[in-house]
Amino acid sequence: MAKWFTGTDSIDKVAASDLGIPVLNYSGAFRDAVSEVAIAYILDLARSITKTYREVRLGGWPKKMDQAL
Repeated sequence: MAKWFTGTDSIDKVAASDLGIPVLNYSGAFRDAVSEVAIAYILDLARSITKTYREVRLGGWPKKMDQAL
């Protein structure tokens, strides 16, 4: 039995052991993807990308961009 997230506390390890089922933890399996999404969210929030996208889709055009990087 493998869990891709941190911790195996939600798995009954005693019962798994009694049944001969190994319990594995692949911590860090999504480390790179999570880091990339975190950076994307920072950029989105700093530059109001989602808000600007919605305004443009509705026919608007923002006059001022937010925070400079």
